[in-house]
Amino acid sequence: MNNFFKVFLLTLTVLTSGSISAQKTDLKLNLKKGETFNMKMDMNNVIDQEMMGNKVHVEQNISTETELKVEDVLANGNYLIGQTYKRVVMNVSSNGQSMSFDTDIEDAASPLASLNDLKGVTIKYELSPKGDISNVTGIDEILKDVGTLQAKTISGIIDKDKLAGAFSYIPKNKIKEGDSYTKTIKLKEAMGVNVTTKYTVENLTSEKASIKLSSDLQFNSDEPIVQNGITMKMSGHGTQSGMYQVNMKTGMPKSADTDQDINMTVMMINPQTDKDMAIPMKIKSSVKLTVTKL
Repeated sequence: MNNFFKVFLLTLTVLTSGSISAQKTDLKLNLKKGETFNMKMDMNNVIDQEMMGNKVHVEQNISTETELKVEDVLANGNYLIGQTYKRVVMNVSSNGQSMSFDTDIEDAASPLASLNDLKGVTIKYELSPKGDISNVTGIDEILKDVGTLQAKTISGIIDKDKLAGAFSYIPKNKIKEGDSYTKTIKLKEAMGVNVTTKYTVENLTSEKASIKLSSDLQFNSDEPIVQNGITMKMSGHGTQSGMYQVNMKTGMPKSADTDQDINMTVMMINPQTDKDMAIPMKIKSSVKLTVTKL
């Protein structure tokens, strides 16, 4: 074999190994029965609001750890998933006061003690290779045994829309490097926010995909929210940006980092004057998701 031909083969090997950027490929879930993944999410929120002349500054950290297990591969090609909540940690500080909670530390006196109900709970659902979720069971069973405020707290962490949002990066059609696609979801429990996200495939190989996201968030609650006898309506907007790193072999995310910037207004009746009152609110958030196959 002459040197020219050797160099030609070496060059061809380098050009064709790993990169599939010029090809259309199908990003979808490719899971096997019994596979288990640890999913850890850390969210940091900074909230500034003004109410009746008083400024309130809140810093909040929420960490959740779940275990996602493929319990079966169904005849229709979908997966039966069991997602177990292993741990929830929450730290809140506001105007010099602080509060902490950890499901690994029992504290019945904590205002957040209702979160204890999440530890060890398994939510089951059907998950399609394209990330669509159906036949969710287990959430209603948790919420029916707690009060309204506790149910709101738990719903802020777990609901069907949030489960579906975890797989919203998966496109309906085949993709190549440089492609963009858009998805819209509505998070009913998160103040009825509509999230429209543009995903852009920045890097694509046979092993992984780097997918950039840019979202527009619109808050306009269709129905008033009632808490502690107070009726509220919310409006506003926000933006979200970040990046997904996806394992192309399984279709599962390896990690995701997102930042959010939200401006909104809460409308309610002032309990002192019985007149309409507007509460402006600014929220800055950062969210990090890490997924590890066990």
